[in-house]
Formats: sequence, structure tokens, C-alpha cells
Amino acid sequence: MLAHSRRRFAAPLLVGIALLLLLESGWAAPAGPSVCALHLTPVVNSSRQLAAPPVPGGSSQPGGEISEASLATAGTLSAQAVDWLGPAAPLALSPFFGMTLLSGLAIWGPEWMPARGWLDAAGPLNNPWVFWIFLVLSLLTSLPRFMKVTKPLAQLAEQAETYSVLVMLFVVRFLASPAAEPVAACAIPETGIMAGGMAQMTTEMLLYVALVVNVIVINGVKVCFELLIWMSPVPFIDAIFESANKAVCAALMTLYAFSPLLATILNLVLFVAAAVVFRWVSRISNFYRAILMDYAKATLFGRKWKPGTQPILCFASNAWPGIAPRSRMVFYRLEKGWAASPVGWFFNGRETGFPDSGYQLQIVPGLLTSDLILTDSQGKRLVLVVTRYYAESIPELAQLLCARVASLPAGKPAPA
Repeated sequence: MLAHSRRRFAAPLLVGIALLLLLESGWAAPAGPSVCALHLTPVVNSSRQLAAPPVPGGSSQPGGEISEASLATAGTLSAQAVDWLGPAAPLALSPFFGMTLLSGLAIWGPEWMPARGWLDAAGPLNNPWVFWIFLVLSLLTSLPRFMKVTKPLAQLAEQAETYSVLVMLFVVRFLASPAAEPVAACAIPETGIMAGGMAQMTTEMLLYVALVVNVIVINGVKVCFELLIWMSPVPFIDAIFESANKAVCAALMTLYAFSPLLATILNLVLFVAAAVVFRWVSRISNFYRAILMDYAKATLFGRKWKPGTQPILCFASNAWPGIAPRSRMVFYRLEKGWAASPVGWFFNGRETGFPDSGYQLQIVPGLLTSDLILTDSQGKRLVLVVTRYYAESIPELAQLLCARVASLPAGKPAPA
């Protein structure tokens, strides 16, 4: 299993596989009108054998039939991709606010606006209750982001906001969408109906996967900038960033209302740019989010480390052989030294050992974070950062890890 610092590389690969499967399924099994067109084409000279030369000049040629069906399928597939992926970027920048704008456009959009896809007048988003619910949720999650003091509260709900919107989009598209036109009107065999239906469902599921990956990648980059801005000491910069984020979200959704095709192209450009830096950004986001979340939990709920428990969760501040900077790590004491390994999906990555004979461990406490500094005989250092979760028990932590405390906050006793 890949380590946590490497697993984000799978996102672009997943998108590529999804698009490849999408093209394969689209060209292999035409769905919708193309299926009917393919099966309703009159048969000319049915007694002709396969090896016989084609009849010149007619659209009834087998090659012409396949070409027309393929073109119809490609057009249907392109329209579906535009409908699915057009609003992905604004939904990634502000999920609740993006859903509010989608619902508002579906309800009060002008007559000239393309009323299809998410803006279908017969869809579940064309409901005032949906609009007002998401508007209230947008206010509740956006107002705390305007100030540094309350921003940790909004970050506590950041992932819940994103994934709840993705679930809502799944419900809207697959469970609450208006019923499709009956296919019985097409005089096609039952096997053709089943094949077309399966191809249609496969295509929509792949498009939903592409939408999910798109939203997660762009949202991850946005969250990274949000956390870096929160860590900066500049006043009012949080309010400026949040206002700009909402303005860009509204502009992208307006573009989707005017031209879904242009919105999809711009969304793909943003997705490619975000995917290039996603691996690096995800490590930074996890690092600062852990600092922010543990600070909020310790301050608001009194959550703290129980002395004596291992391993210690930390982050690598600098690069080390086999360890990328900002990687999430587990650190623990061995019988004759220490060991650290990256956190993976199901189990940890390769273990790196630090024997007592060649390393010394020092703890430097701080307000938001504390540093575990491993120094070898040549002065080379690996700095592991722990959050405020451990701040109340620095002496016990030093005793457990056999470390020396460089300095202690006022009123804290030295370790035994």
C-alpha cells in the first residue's frame, strides 16, 4: 500500500482510467437515440453475404450506419460530459454556495438559459426549499471564515461540507431525477434495450466518478490556500480571501448558465493545474489542518493526549531519506532507539530507525506545535512536529520517548 505522502498521485491516474473506460463504453455500446437509430435502419438486400461488395452511394451501407451511430453516440457523450462537469469548479470552491446558485438558476433562470443537466426545470433542484436550505448552510459555514478566531470552526466542517454535497449530487442525478422517456417506443429487441441501458448507466457512473475526483482535487488546493492564509498574521486577509472565493464561484456558475461547454473547458483547465500540484498541496493541507483541528479541539473540547500511549502522531518538517517533508508520520520508542514511518491507507510505510548509539532526541515545546528533534553524530537533524494535542503533557512525552526537553512553559516541571 502506498504511503500517505504518495497516495495522492493516484488521483490523476484515476481520472485517466475513468476517461479511457468512458470512451470504451461510449463507442462500444451506443445508448439512447443512437440505439434506436441503429436498430430501426431498414435492411437492404438481406440475402447479401458478408463478403459481397457494398452497394454504392447509399446511406444504407453498413459502414455508413456504423459511422452515423458512432457520431450520434459521440455527440450524446459530449453533451453528458458537459452537463456533468460544467459546474464542478464552482462546487469545489464553495460546495454549499455552489448548490445554492445551481438551485437558484434552476428556479429563476431566464428562458434563454440552457435548461438541461443540473438546471433541468423538472429536476429536484428546482425547489425553493432546496434553495433556502443551502443558502442557510452557506451562511453558517461562510461567516466563520471571515475571522481568524472563528475560522477553525469552519474548518471543522470543511470535509463534511464537501462530501455531503457530493452525496447530494448523487441523489439528485440517480435517485431523484425525472423519469427517462420509455424505450418501448423504439421497436428494438429486448437485448438491445438492456445493452443500451447498461451502457448509459456505466457512462453516468463514470462521469460521476470524474466529477467526484474533480471536486476533491480543486477543493484540496483551495483548502491549502485557506489554511496558509489563516496561518499568516495579516489582518482581514481571511475576509478578503473568502469574499474573492465566493465572487469567483458566482462568476464560474454564471459562465455555466451562459455556456456549459465553456464552463467545462475552463473547469478542465483548473483541474489539470490543480492535479499537477495536488500531491504537494495535500501534504501541506494535512499538516496545517492537523495543527488547526487539534488546536480547536484542545481549546474548545479539552481533547489531549493520554500519557503513555504510542505511537506519537507527527509531521516531518524537513526531508529525510525515505521521508518527504510535511508527511504524516508515526513515531515511537524502541528498546534501543526510535523509529518513524509514514502513515498509509491501511498500514504504515517503510520504517526508518534511529538507534541510541547514533542519535539524540530533544523536545522543544511551543504554543501551537512542539518539535521532536533527532540529531545524529554529524549534526544532521530530522524535525518532527507534534500538535497542541500533546502540549499539556510534554514532561510525560519526554519521559516516554527518553528525550531531553530544551525548554518548558512557565509552571511546568522538568521530566524525571
